[in-house]
Amino acid sequence: MKTRIVVIAVVVGALAVGSAGWVAAQGAHGKGGMRALAGGPGPLGPLGRALRHLDLTQEQKDAIKAIVEADRESLQSLREQVRAKREAYREAHPPDTFDEAALRAHLADLAPLQAELAVGAAKLRIKVFAVLTAEQRAELAEMREDLEELGRHGGRGHGW
Repeated sequence: MKTRIVVIAVVVGALAVGSAGWVAAQGAHGKGGMRALAGGPGPLGPLGRALRHLDLTQEQKDAIKAIVEADRESLQSLREQVRAKREAYREAHPPDTFDEAALRAHLADLAPLQAELAVGAAKLRIKVFAVLTAEQRAELAEMREDLEELGRHGGRGHGW
């Protein structure tokens, strides 16, 4: 029985890691835009999936697409810089070794890029929120509360 549980846990873990890697790779290649509205990976992340559940007009969809496209290049550049730095670190530091000073230097090097990426994503989110009606923003707030509640009970909470 114990062996069966361990095998199931390993398989589930492998599927989760593989799926997360695939999703990350898709997002890293700039395949966002309106895919975010279709629930796929994109620059809006969980917000993009939530927007799919709102009754957006075609005008709102077009406006959101234009907002995402306008910010795509700058955000994609930051994502690529972070990805390149992470890959370089991984290549230089095998997983079976640990160099605390190198890891700290790597994280310090990443921090400004990650901060810019977070600020850019927040600005993008605010622009998208400006397109929504008060009712749609209230519906998003309710969805967010539901997700946060799910996160408190062992699910995965999301922030937007």
